[in-house]
Amino acid sequence: MIETMKLVLGIVCVCVCKVHTLNPSATIKINTVKREIHQGGAVELQCDITGLNLPGLTGFIVEWRRPSKTLIWNGTSYDLRYIVRSLPYDSRVGTLSQRMMFSSLAVSDSDVYACNLKVFQPTGGSIILDSDNVSLSIPHFPDESPTCTPNGPLIVALNQRLRLSCSSEPGYPTVVLSVMKHSTNVTGMFAALETDEFLSRGMDITVSAEDDGASFECLITSPYHFPLRQRSCTIGKLVIYPELTKPTHSTSQTTTISTTPHSSQTSTQVSDRNFTSTIGTNFVTTVKHSSLLD
Repeated sequence: MIETMKLVLGIVCVCVCKVHTLNPSATIKINTVKREIHQGGAVELQCDITGLNLPGLTGFIVEWRRPSKTLIWNGTSYDLRYIVRSLPYDSRVGTLSQRMMFSSLAVSDSDVYACNLKVFQPTGGSIILDSDNVSLSIPHFPDESPTCTPNGPLIVALNQRLRLSCSSEPGYPTVVLSVMKHSTNVTGMFAALETDEFLSRGMDITVSAEDDGASFECLITSPYHFPLRQRSCTIGKLVIYPELTKPTHSTSQTTTISTTPHSSQTSTQVSDRNFTSTIGTNFVTTVKHSSLLD
C-alpha cells in the first residue's frame, strides 16, 4: 500500500514539473539609453527581454504604448516621431532588445511609457506575458501668469469683508507661489493649497482705513530650474471709501416775493434751499417750507 502511494505521488510530481516547464516565461526591463529630458530634448528607451521561453506558442510581438494609444506594434511605428530599432534575437538564451527613440520633447510628452511582450496562443488571440513601464515628466515653467482675485485696482467700502486670492498651474518641478504685501498693515497669512493641478494662496480680510492704497503681488518663480523666469499678477491698489449709512432725506425751501407797483421787470433766483421771486420792491413776503421724508 505504501509503495503504491509513493508511485502515485511520484507521477503527480513529474506531471506538475512537466507542466511548469511548458509555461511561457520572460522578463522585461526598460532602461534609459539617452536622457535629455527638457523641452526640445530627446529620449531613447531600451526594452530588454530576457529568459524568453515560449513552448507551444506560435509567436510573439513587442508593443510600445502610452495609456491612451499604441505607439509601436511589432516594429511598426504608428507615429513618425517614434523611431524603433530592434537588436538581433538570440534564440539560444532567449534575449531580445528593442529601442524606441523620440525627440523635440514637449510638455505633452509627459506620460507613462510601457513595453509589452505579447504572445500568441494556439487557440487564437494574444496575452501580455510581461510588461515594464517608465514615467517621463518634461520640466516646464507655467506658460500663463498667475490669476489674481480681485485683479488690479479695487474700490471697496470701509469694514467690508474681502477675499484675496491667487492661483497658478504648478509647472514641473513645482514652482514657488508667493505673495508680497505692499503699503498695508494686514498681518494675516495667506493660506496655501496645492494639488497636482493647481497652486493657490488665499486670505480673508476686513478692510480698514489703513489699507487705503494697499496692494498684493502674487509671484511664481523656480530659482533652481528656471532662475531667469518669473510671472506675476497684482491685487489692488485698494481704494477705501467710508462705510455707507442709511440716508436721511430733508428739504427746506424759502420763498420770497417782492412787489413794486411801477416795475414791469420779473426775475427768479434759485438756490439750494431757497426759491426767491422778485416782482417789486414795496411788498416782500417770505414763506419757509420744511418737510422730512422717511
